[in-house]
Amino acid sequence: QLTGACIVTKDEDFVLLKASRLDGPPIVWVRIGNALRRVLLQKLAAAWPAVLAELGGGSGIVEVR
Repeated sequence: QLTGACIVTKDEDFVLLKASRLDGPPIVWVRIGNALRRVLLQKLAAAWPAVLAELGGGSGIVEVR
């Protein structure tokens, strides 16, 4: 079971920072364009089981499209 924290962001700066460092929390990079909050949350909820699987597998950066 995954414990701890991750950063969920649409900002590429966090991804670039994580790519240059091994420490810090994993990043969930939301790559969904401009969308209503309702739509964004629906897509994120649908993708979340796969996100947790990747994070649980040790991925430091997970993209959600």
